Amino acid sequence: MILADANWLYLKAGELNLNLDEGELSSLEGPSADAAAPLCPKHGVPMVKKIAKRGGFAGEPFYGCPLFPDCMERIHIP
Repeated sequence: MILADANWLYLKAGELNLNLDEGELSSLEGPSADAAAPLCPKHGVPMVKKIAKRGGFAGEPFYGCPLFPDCMERIHIP
């Protein structure tokens, strides 16, 4: 049974079965690494493309390490 209010969904006693097609499933996944994304210099993992929300580069794209906040490595995209 699923209960809902304005802000939350609650699953109560039972199994949640979602019949999603591949397109719907991909929209539930988190940010994915771009094929051309550089590797994090500290961890060697593909970086994730993001948009700066604050500071002098607000609104500008950049690559950030997916291990944020443990890793603060970032590369500005000109």
